[in-house]
Amino acid sequence: MKTPQRHPSDRRIHGAGRWPLRRWGDLLMAAGMGILLGASMASAAPPDATEEGIRFTYVDATARQVYLAGSFNDWSTTAAQMTRAGDTWSVTVALEAGEYEYKFIVDGQWIGDPDNPVTVGDYGNSAVTVAAGGTLQQMRATSNTALSPKMWISGRAIGLYISEKMESREGRYELQRPSLDVDIDFQIRINEDLQAHILTNISNEAENVEFYETRLNFDRGSLTLDNPTINVKAWDNEAIGTWDDPLHLVGDVGIYHHQYGYETVGARIRKQFYGVEGEVFYSDDFATGGSEHPSIDADLIVTPENTLITGEDSLGFSRGRILHYMWNNTDNAMDVLGLRLKRPFDFRGRHWRVGVSYRLNRGFNSGALTIFEVDPADTTRSRGKLYEYGSSFERMQAYGGDLLFEPAEGFTITAEYLYGRVAIESFSGTITDAELTSTSVGDSLIGSITRLTDGEEIGEISLDLELDCSRRAWLGLDWERGLLGARWSASWEYQKHDLDPLATKADVTIENRASIWRGEFRPRAFHCPLSGRRMEAGVSLEYHDFDYDENAPWDTQFWFDTRNFWLENGEHEVSFERMTLLGGRDALLWRPEVSVVLNERRDADFRYRATLGGEGFDRKPKYFESIFQLGTDVGTEWRLSIDTRLARYDDPVLDLHDTFRCSFVELAYAPAEGVELSLGYGVAPYVIDDPVNEYAYVGRDAFLFAEGAHAGLTETNFRNLGRLIQRAEQALEEERRIQLQAVLRF
Repeated sequence: MKTPQRHPSDRRIHGAGRWPLRRWGDLLMAAGMGILLGASMASAAPPDATEEGIRFTYVDATARQVYLAGSFNDWSTTAAQMTRAGDTWSVTVALEAGEYEYKFIVDGQWIGDPDNPVTVGDYGNSAVTVAAGGTLQQMRATSNTALSPKMWISGRAIGLYISEKMESREGRYELQRPSLDVDIDFQIRINEDLQAHILTNISNEAENVEFYETRLNFDRGSLTLDNPTINVKAWDNEAIGTWDDPLHLVGDVGIYHHQYGYETVGARIRKQFYGVEGEVFYSDDFATGGSEHPSIDADLIVTPENTLITGEDSLGFSRGRILHYMWNNTDNAMDVLGLRLKRPFDFRGRHWRVGVSYRLNRGFNSGALTIFEVDPADTTRSRGKLYEYGSSFERMQAYGGDLLFEPAEGFTITAEYLYGRVAIESFSGTITDAELTSTSVGDSLIGSITRLTDGEEIGEISLDLELDCSRRAWLGLDWERGLLGARWSASWEYQKHDLDPLATKADVTIENRASIWRGEFRPRAFHCPLSGRRMEAGVSLEYHDFDYDENAPWDTQFWFDTRNFWLENGEHEVSFERMTLLGGRDALLWRPEVSVVLNERRDADFRYRATLGGEGFDRKPKYFESIFQLGTDVGTEWRLSIDTRLARYDDPVLDLHDTFRCSFVELAYAPAEGVELSLGYGVAPYVIDDPVNEYAYVGRDAFLFAEGAHAGLTETNFRNLGRLIQRAEQALEEERRIQLQAVLRF
């Protein structure tokens, strides 16, 4: 999580600088730089309306002959010769009302108007629209640079200085290494149907170098073909959205509801046919590493649960087939195929939409599998075939259907059912004749696997062993303008996992279930009867009813991503307000909020938000967080903001009964459009959420996670979670930092 911060409505174009040029990135960067460097460097003046007509101007000191060709003269190369006055070439053409395309012919070379930001057509022709009366009508610009009439360049530069109080330095404030982050975004209109996007970045913090050692890095981009018949997008580390089925089979994952596409490369096709809207995409995770397989150890299948004593001094297997599976929790080698079809239609005056979705994930969680099949003819139950798959992966298939119904305007009912299955997949391995041998050690027998023959390749026989079979269901309603003119929404979600012993290392199949009820009430804005001030309010709730198998391991809880394939790897749902609710049979989360306009002239407003988390309706909260936000203009160009957080823990399980406080105060100065300077004190709540490159209210979360209280440790070290939370919250409360930030948008 990066430290530069700004208002959440800002779209920060932030580059990671972590990856070299990659696949689509190579193509996109090369295309952008080629267009940039190959564009004309001549300066010019835009077309303008005169009494005689439209005057076209081109400035070039080295040109010998310049002509104007366009749709108004059938693109004649000689009909409109431009005259020279110093370095300026010009010609005036009488044009009737309408839209016209044109280019300059400079010494035989066709050149778009460098000073006209509007281009159309496959050849990048410059364009003007003449209104009635001979005036020029403004058109939507497709360029903002004289370098190329097809390119729109934007970006932002951020300079951030943080001075932190160091108790180890006798309480002195120490300046961290200043960070300079420059983002340059290229939107390139190749033709009417084809567009390219390239985002580049210069950041000493991302590269961990000094200012003078930085370089321009490709960060993300896309190439999009869009016409009335088809939409095709090839992307590299860029969001492609979230599917609109209620359960969102693609996208909308984790505590921050990320879209799909980040840290992947792929291609997506959208097309309509016979009233059906279709989408198919294929993506590949470009992250390096994380695909190593665990080593095979056949002796791991020899456990007391799998063996029995067949004689005074020998062991045999108690079952005819024994399996052992080890895996690394990673999706760095995962490929994804997605398909969605939906058909909107009207029936008896009501709007309907039916949809089907399918998703296939292959090549994640690299593993190693060992199988011993006992020879039925062997009475000692010690001999058989040993199968060893040293390079297995997991495969997930999920599919289902959804329905949307609008019985009245503003009232929507949605339903969906999804079925999913995770299995081990491998196409190669070895088979060996093997024996369970026994060794006496004191009063105990120790077993080990002895290979009796050399291993033979199994060949192209595919392995398919089920790990998890899951079902999800959804029923929801949304009433935009319901009773009292408020927005009402309610939903029920059901999820069930049947986990094979291979997936959990338990001795039996695990059956975990959960039902989640959600609701929201948000009335229209109103004026307080006492003060007359404009107010907004609302409340939402979530109730999770868990039914965990009595043998379920800790890491199979629904908020962990380890064995819940409906979540992307790394996109857990262990938000901070849920940490104290882990392991419970139910969880209730209330989120009330209210905002008040204190002074419209000064744009002064106050907002209060709270989160209460507890186990059910009849128990007091274990977690109670309050956020107080106050903002006001203190001058024409100055704004003061105060953001305070109070967090109360009351959890006897974690032995955590403390209250913590922290505040962030900021004074911002905006002397001109696109320029802002700010001075802040405390830990900023708005920071960059790395995957999406956008500002989000996650700054305090990022700080607490960095201090050790994060989802990974809640999954592996719950016994110490109370101490970890207390230490992290104490560090946040005691953090003293001053930050100076300058932001330039262009």
